[in-house]
This record gives sequence, C-alpha cells and structure tokens, in this order.
Amino acid sequence: MKNKQTLFLLASEAEAVRIAREIINIYGLPRITNKLNIYGKHGSTQLGIEFCNQECSFKIKDTHTLMGESRSIRVENNNIKNFFKSLAIAGFNEVDIGHIHLFMWELDQLTNITISFKTFIGTMLAINCESDKTTKIYRKAKAFINKVIQPNNEISQKEKSKLISSITLPKETIFNQYQVLNPKIIKYADNNGIDIRSPNETINARIEGFSNDYSFYEKPYEQITGIKLLSTQKINTTHFLKNMSIVIPCYNSNDTILKTLYSIEYQDIPKSQLSKIEVVIIDDGSIEPVVNIVSPDVFTFPIQIIRNEKNLGLSSARNIGISVSQHDHLLFIDSDILLSKNYILEHSARLQIIPNSLFVSLKKNISRNHSFYKLDSVKNGFPVPESYDDLRIKRFLPRDKPGIRVLDSESYIEIIADSNYFKKFGHGRYMGIYNLPAMVIGHNFSLSREMINKAGLFNTSFKGWGFEDTFFGAQMISNGNFIIPVLSAGVYHINHPPRSGSDRQKQQELKSNLEQYKQLVHQIYQR
Repeated sequence: MKNKQTLFLLASEAEAVRIAREIINIYGLPRITNKLNIYGKHGSTQLGIEFCNQECSFKIKDTHTLMGESRSIRVENNNIKNFFKSLAIAGFNEVDIGHIHLFMWELDQLTNITISFKTFIGTMLAINCESDKTTKIYRKAKAFINKVIQPNNEISQKEKSKLISSITLPKETIFNQYQVLNPKIIKYADNNGIDIRSPNETINARIEGFSNDYSFYEKPYEQITGIKLLSTQKINTTHFLKNMSIVIPCYNSNDTILKTLYSIEYQDIPKSQLSKIEVVIIDDGSIEPVVNIVSPDVFTFPIQIIRNEKNLGLSSARNIGISVSQHDHLLFIDSDILLSKNYILEHSARLQIIPNSLFVSLKKNISRNHSFYKLDSVKNGFPVPESYDDLRIKRFLPRDKPGIRVLDSESYIEIIADSNYFKKFGHGRYMGIYNLPAMVIGHNFSLSREMINKAGLFNTSFKGWGFEDTFFGAQMISNGNFIIPVLSAGVYHINHPPRSGSDRQKQQELKSNLEQYKQLVHQIYQR
C-alpha cells in the first residue's frame, strides 16, 4: 500500500507543545530528532538531501525525463566533509538549506507521529502509516489528533507541496572560497556530534574536534517533560519508564551486592512495572560464587547471573553483560553502588528523549557503618544525596597525581561549575588532569545499545584498575556522543577495602593502564 499520511498545520509552537503533552499521555515519550534539508539543482537534475541525526537520505530526479531514484546511506564521521565536497564538485554548491527539529513517536515499526518545528511552512504535525496491518493504529491516532486540534487545520500532501513551492529562499553555498562549510551545516554537525574535519584522524584529534555543547536539547526536553534538563526536580510519573537492562560486574562483592539489588527493587516504580527492568550480574571469578548469595526469585525483576571461572576484568565482564542483555537501553553500575530511588526513571526518560548521549550521575561515599547500609534502610529506598564526594564537583589535586597530563603544580578544580555542566568541556579542554572522557566513570552511567554498536565495546587491553571507563568515554565522544549529567538522581558508593591485591597494586595498575590509554587515543579512528 502507499504511505498514508495526514498533515496538520499548527498555529504556533505553544499549540504544538500543548498537543505534544496530550500525545504523551496516550503514546508515551517522543524522541527528539534533528533534520537538515538541502535542496539543489544543476542543469535538469534536482537533488534533495535529508540528514536525520547522523543518518542521510537523498533523492535525485531528472526534470526532463521525470526519472529518479532514492537512497538512504549512513554518512560516517570519517567521510562527512568529502561527502559535501563531492556535491560541490558535481555542481550542487548553491542550495537551499533548512534546519528543523522534531518530536517523534514510533507507535510501531511502520506507524509514527511527528511534530516538526520551524519547517519552511511553519510548525506541522504528521501521522504516517506504511502498512495495512497498522491501519487500526493509524486511524486511532488520526481520530485522537482530529479531536485535539480545534479548528481542524488538516492539509493534503499536494497543498503542502504547493505551499513550499510558493516560497522563495535565498541560495546558499555549501563551501565558500576558503573551503569553509556553510555555517548552518557546521551548526547541525556540532548539534549532532558529527565531525566535519578531514578523515584519517586519531581518536584524540576527534575528541579535540567535539564541542559537547548539548544546550540545544534543553528547550525541547523541557517542552516534553515540563522539567528542565539540568534541574534537580524529579519526574513524578512512571508513565515515562521503558525497558532497561542493568549490567553489574561483580568480584568478591558478597558484602554489598544484595544492597545494590535492593536499591533497584525499592525504586519509586510500581512493582507491576519492575518487570521492565532486567539485571545481568557477571560474577567475574569471585571466590564465593554470586549464585550462593543472590536468589533471583526474591526480587520482582528478572536476574541473570553469568559466572566466569577466572577473573577476566571489568571490560570483559561488561562486554559479556552487553552480549546477553535484552533491552536497548543499558545502565552500568558497580556492585557496591546504591541507587537513589528515582534513578532508573530519570535515566530512562532521558534515554528515550535525547539521542546520541551518555548520561552520568554523581556519587556520595558512605561507610559500612552508615544507616543506609542496614537492610531496613535499603527497603525504604534512598533519597537523592544532599552532598557528594565526586571528582566532577570538586577535587584537590597534588602535583604528583597521575593523570592524562602532568600537572605543573597542585591545583583545585570544580569541573561541573567551571564547565557549565560539561557544555564547555569539549574541544580537548583539560581541567587539572581530567578531560571530557574522564567524566565517564564506571560506577554508574547509561546509554543506548545503538551507541555501543556504532562506537564499540569496552576495550579489553586494560588490566586491573583504572582507565577502561575513560577510554570507553573516549570511544563514545569520538563517535559524536554527548556526555550529560543527571542532577536529579544520584548514587551512594559503599567504601570497602580493595577486593583484589592492595592499594599499592591498584596504583601500579592505574599507571600501566594510563600508558595504555595514551597509546590507544593516538591510534587512527576506525569506526
């Protein structure tokens, strides 16, 4: 069947936001999607290009023969500049350029609702259906939208095309005489984590080319949820929860792992919805097997326990967890971490709404004498920490502190404050011994499986303690993913003696892994 599409012109952005809130109540959270549309003509050939986040599709049509073709491709980060150069060489250097953002609800694989802001003809709502099997969903959505929008501003595809053709847009060049890309293309690339520099660069060079300024997501996130992205205000509805896999590496953690699991069990989530949460524990060669400590049937959510007979290390353990987990949204935590009771909901909402982003929360250290360590406290759920012991907030650094770069003198840093919540921590900036990849710390962070598929798994060349998470952050950033803090949720870290070796051994492992990190980031980016 042909694509069924119903289009509505909306009166204003405010009306669009009101309608979006109504749709959320029925169909859940949308995903923010960015599009860049480029239209050009050379002789009798018309070219239409659409970038959607990091994907690209294009249509070519000959106006004489009316013959044409459509293709969809993925323009990789290492050839984006060459892609635009080839267009200019082919005669398409003067084009029309439009940049819009959308809210998209995917009702199933073939049916979706979109609200497009700032198109060539204004704000628009569309319902799309591409299969007879999904016609029922399409009709339900159409009836709902018809009821919400008063008056009914439905227009046909033909009317839409006529409106667009009546608009005269100034032509813009893809490249100027200095071979600098159009500023609209540069802005779109920055907003979507696309590196537009020359190919064959190292991972470190790609990190230096990445801005991490995710501020363009703040307004649409607030429009969707009614809450500021960087606010400490909590989401107050479990309607925003989606399936999530939690991966927990575990080594000799028999004194803390149950507390970690109970902090998941007693989230502010109805028990009926906890089945959306899957926990994968990788017992990485513990002396006392985790299966002797954890009884999965005690918990409301499903638990898989995978045992390595010998210790393979954090990277291998996490990679095993990724391979056996089922859901598209992944949360990594350590086996000595207690989640605040709103943690899963806060991370889940952000993962659904904001693409190509890795989310981190901050930690507070507690001793095993703390009241939270008692089982009765765990069963009440944990509040968000009121204060933190986290290097990303403040840290004194002695001159001899090992890190990615050597300090000239001792220093005191406040990373979140001085980087505007990491938004000004891009382009290879250092604060003390830390850079943006170092903001990814293994004790807690979340991201989508799609990001790992594109950027790669944890690197298993790191042995022992340290820097495997920093290099994972480097992989994500070099592939165009933002690092965003979640301030409305936090974690508690249970202090304990080293579980393998000694403090001296940990420091030796740290120095060895630091050298490994430095070697890896100077290799050519190959994803």
